[in-house]
Amino acid sequence: MGDRVRSQLQTELNGGIPTAETIAHSLSMSVRSLHRSLKNEGTSFQSLLDHVRHEQAVTLLANARTSIAEIAFLLEFAEVSSFPERSWSSHLAYRSGYC
Repeated sequence: MGDRVRSQLQTELNGGIPTAETIAHSLSMSVRSLHRSLKNEGTSFQSLLDHVRHEQAVTLLANARTSIAEIAFLLEFAEVSSFPERSWSSHLAYRSGYC
C-alpha cells in the first residue's frame, strides 16, 4: 500500500499538497482504511508525504536555475523559512558550492 500511496503522492503533488482524503479517493478506499493499511506497514500518510516532498526537493535542488524560494513555493511550504534546510542541509551545501 505504501508504494501505491507514494506513487499517487508523486503524481498529485504537482497540483498542490494532496490530502489523505484525496489520495484515499484516488485509490478507491476510505481514509480510515488508508490510515489503517499504512499503519499496518509501519508508516503513515504524513511520513510518506514528507518523503515524497523531500525527494522532489532534492531533484529540484540539483537544478541550479531553480531558486530555493521557487522550490519552497512548488512544494507548498508556507514560506521560504519553512523549507526544512536543517534536515536537507547537505543538499543545500552542495547547491551553494560548499561541498
